Amino acid sequence: MQFGFAYAPPLIIGAAVKNKVFDSLLIGPKTVEQVSSETGASVRGLRLADGFSFIVGDVLIAPR
Repeated sequence: MQFGFAYAPPLIIGAAVKNKVFDSLLIGPKTVEQVSSETGASVRGLRLADGFSFIVGDVLIAPR
């Protein structure tokens, strides 16, 4: 299973960079909805990326 999804983390990081998610989080923690409204990224995609704690873990995105 690990090898089957080995391609996913680089794609998720690339999508976050392209959608300026990290730029939005420079000021501090935000909810998924706030990041979505600032970047135009979908809430669904941001929630999926939030599952990868090495990208947008609890430190960067505030809980609801």
